[in-house]
Amino acid sequence: MRGVWLGRPDPAKINAAKGRLDPDLGAMIPASGPAELHREDPILISKIYALPPAELFDAVFNLLNTGADPNARSEHGDTPAVAAHRLGRMDVLELLIRFGADISSFGWTEAHRAVALGDISGLSADDPDLAVYDAWGLSPFLLACYLGDLDKMAALYGLTQIAAHFPVVAKAALRVAVVRGQIEAIEWLLKNGFDVNAHDPVDGTALTTALLYRQHEAALHCLDNGADPNLGWNELEWSRLRRVSGGSGGITPILVN
Repeated sequence: MRGVWLGRPDPAKINAAKGRLDPDLGAMIPASGPAELHREDPILISKIYALPPAELFDAVFNLLNTGADPNARSEHGDTPAVAAHRLGRMDVLELLIRFGADISSFGWTEAHRAVALGDISGLSADDPDLAVYDAWGLSPFLLACYLGDLDKMAALYGLTQIAAHFPVVAKAALRVAVVRGQIEAIEWLLKNGFDVNAHDPVDGTALTTALLYRQHEAALHCLDNGADPNLGWNELEWSRLRRVSGGSGGITPILVN
């Protein structure tokens, strides 16, 4: 897969670790419970952000199994679950949940959970959860775009394209896919008629989003597919871009190369 996909550990290693958890999760946690010294310790969060993708699942498993608190907050208020979500690592998020991570702040419905962690075959077009947006402003379809899960995107597209809320979803889908550089998801959306120049007064276009998030390949892909570099650059977006790029606009040369 092209783009800035962070990947997953080896599937066999994931299954082996999950197998150790499934029979008796309680047996894997020290009898004394999570060590109190980890309560405000951001080590778990820092590891999630810093470790190579291939090492992340096993490292988080080991930390949790030795008492790291799955709900400890960093100085910025992040939890390990939020960190895993930001990286699109649903395997790590599922592991954290098994060790007691609280994701109530996510605002997820059962449909969101199915997209992120399970099987969506039980969802139907009349499911009201499909029109619910989570704490990040993502409907189940948009969450699938964020994760770059093409199979779930296709299935949910078939369920939601006739729904009343779909025009709002359609306007945001490319921007959501661009945030994490999901090139294959971007290609799928363009192939299925999503507008590369769809513009939101606050969030701009897929191209402006790609620049703000330093997703160079995604920005080039938008341009190759007809993105208008002059569309949507209001003062708010320019100020956000200058702030993200350190004030120099250092990623804007992508527009003239």
